[in-house]
Amino acid sequence: MPAAAQAAPTPRSRSLRRLTAEWAGSNLVSSFARLAGGLLVSRAVAPSVLGLFNSISLACGYAPFFQLGVVNGLNRDLPYHIGTGDWPRARELAAAAQAWALITGGFCAFVTLGIGGWQLLGGRGDLAFGWTTISLSVFMAVFGQMYLQSLFRTHSDFSRLAAYNVIQALVSLALVPLVWAFGFHGLCGRAFLIAASSLMLLWRWRPLKVAFRLRWEPVRQLLKTGIPLLVVGQIYAWWTVLDSTLVLRYAGTEGLGLYALAALAGPTVGMVPHALSQVVYPRMAEEYGRTRHIRPLLRMVWSPVLQSFAVTALLVAVSWVALPYAVRMILPKYVGGIQAAQWSLVATLPLTFMPVNNVFNVVKRQDLLGAAIAFGMAVYVGVMFLLGGTHARLAAFPQAMLVGRVCFISLCVLLITRLRLHPDPR
Repeated sequence: MPAAAQAAPTPRSRSLRRLTAEWAGSNLVSSFARLAGGLLVSRAVAPSVLGLFNSISLACGYAPFFQLGVVNGLNRDLPYHIGTGDWPRARELAAAAQAWALITGGFCAFVTLGIGGWQLLGGRGDLAFGWTTISLSVFMAVFGQMYLQSLFRTHSDFSRLAAYNVIQALVSLALVPLVWAFGFHGLCGRAFLIAASSLMLLWRWRPLKVAFRLRWEPVRQLLKTGIPLLVVGQIYAWWTVLDSTLVLRYAGTEGLGLYALAALAGPTVGMVPHALSQVVYPRMAEEYGRTRHIRPLLRMVWSPVLQSFAVTALLVAVSWVALPYAVRMILPKYVGGIQAAQWSLVATLPLTFMPVNNVFNVVKRQDLLGAAIAFGMAVYVGVMFLLGGTHARLAAFPQAMLVGRVCFISLCVLLITRLRLHPDPR
C-alpha cells in the first residue's frame, strides 16, 4: 500500500476519534453534575450517615456476579456478530441474555428485600428502609447497567447512551434536596428514584428490541464466553469493593464517609480513559473478527491512550492543587479526607492504559488478565499494611492502590507483548 494511503485516516479512525470525543464530552458533563451532587450530598449529612448508606450500597457491587457471565458474554459477542453481519444470531443472543438478566436481577432484588424485612423484624427501621429501597438499585446493577447498556454498541447507539448519561446526571443532581430534607432516608429515596428513572430511560431507548426468550443453546455460548470475562471483571471490580470494605473494617463508618471524597475524586479525573475504553472495545472485537491479529488492535488504541494520559495528567495536577481549597470552603466536615482524595487522583493515572487491556478480552485470554489483576491486588494489600492503613490512616489506601495499579498495568503490558510476539495458535 502506498505511504500516502497509509497515512490518510480511514473513516473508521475518524469515527473513533469523533465518538470518543462525544462520549468523553458527555462523561465530562455528567461527571461535573455528579460531582456537584456528591459535594452537596456530602455537605448535607454527616460522614457517619454517608458511610452507613455506602455500606448498604456495597450490595450493588456484588450483585452482578449472580448473572454468571451471560451478560459479559453478550458484551463481547454482540459486537462480534454485528461486525460479521450475522444479525439473526445477534438478536438470538440478546433475547436469551435479556431473559437471564431479568431472572438473576430479580433474584438479587428479592434477596435485598428479604434482608430489609429481616431488619424490620429486628426493630431496625432505618436499615430496613435502606435495604428495601436499595433493592431497585441492585436490580438496576444487573438488568440496567449490565444488560441494557450492553445493547448500545454502534456509533448512533453510543450517541444515545451519551445523552442518557447527561440526563441521569442531571436527574441525580435535581434529587439532592431529598437528602437535605430527610437525611439518611433522603439518600435511600434518591437512590431509588435514580435507579427507577435509569431503568425506564434505558428500556425506552434500547436500540435492540427483542423478546424474552430463554433458550439453552445461546445461553450456553454466552456462558462459555462470559464466565472468564465475569470472573476477571468481577475480580477487578472487587478490587474497588475490597478497598471500600477494608476502609470500613479499619476506619469505621465515619472513615468510609470521609473516604467518599476519594471515591468521588478519582473517577472524575479518570473519565477520559474510561470513555475511550468503552468506545474502543466493540471496535476492537469487530477488528479482531476480520483480521484475527493483535497488531491492528494495538495500532488502533495506543495513540488515543497516550493522548488520554496527557489529558488526565493535566487534570490530576490541577485537581491536586485546587482540591484542598474547595473542600475547606465547601465541605469543611470532610477536611480529614483531603489527603486520601489527592492520592486517589494520582492513582487514576495508571488506569489511562486500561483500554489496551481490552486485547485480553477480545482474544479470550482472560487467564492472563486475571493473573495480572491478582498480582496487582496482592501488591495493594501488602503495601496498604506496610503504610499503616490498618491504623485508620486514610491516605494509605489510595497510596497502596497507586502502587498496586502500576504493578498491574506493567505486567499487562509485558503479557500483551508476549501475545503479540507469540500468538496463541488456538
